[in-house]
Amino acid sequence: MKRARYNSSLIDANVTEPGEQYQNLNETYVVFITENDVLGENLPIYHVDRIIRETGKMFNDQSHIIYVNSQIKDETALGKLMHDFTCTNAKDMYYEVLADRVHYFKEDEKGVAIMCKAMEDMRNEAAKMKAAAGALALSLGIAIQNFPEGAIISMPLRAEGESKGKAFAGGVLSGVVEPIGAVVTILAAQLVIPALPYLLSFAAGAMLYVVVEELIPEMSQGRHSNLGTVFFAVGFSVMMVLDVALG
Repeated sequence: MKRARYNSSLIDANVTEPGEQYQNLNETYVVFITENDVLGENLPIYHVDRIIRETGKMFNDQSHIIYVNSQIKDETALGKLMHDFTCTNAKDMYYEVLADRVHYFKEDEKGVAIMCKAMEDMRNEAAKMKAAAGALALSLGIAIQNFPEGAIISMPLRAEGESKGKAFAGGVLSGVVEPIGAVVTILAAQLVIPALPYLLSFAAGAMLYVVVEELIPEMSQGRHSNLGTVFFAVGFSVMMVLDVALG
């Protein structure tokens, strides 16, 4: 039920310009054609409008919700329409307009080509969205792993007595090679893609080696050695969450 309320408010929000007067809102109808009788009264159609409880009069805010029960396929105009909506054979349909379009898109060569193109476009759009989510996860992962990568440069410099500014600058400069490598990868994409799994595996292995060989021993020293372990666990958990949430 709340989905109808959500869709109704979404329509108003999308068609209303900032600063526009409320009285300029258009009358809206949200129509749900349901597979089952969701309101359970065995009626073919339900009109939902707001009323004033105390008087029983219509509130008349020009916002309407309509549920159509597609289970009822009787001889009325609406029943015949519901029959046509679920009918797969154009010859068995009541309404000529729908029958012609079904015949065109399912049996005519041009219509089938148009329908296939539309479905292909939908698949491509879904693939693009999935690829964008994957790219976001990858970029976030790279950004997060850059922290220990810079730390492995900055921490020894600081431990040797360099100032905070110089140690920080050293960590930042250590990452300059990455945008250069990214540009080279883009330019040589077709050549790099077949080897990409191996290159990424090597990079991941190198990072793990640096962490185990350098960072873990460093973080285990001193009074607050437990903090390193805690943040290692936090970092691992964040990466797992990103991997699951963003695919």
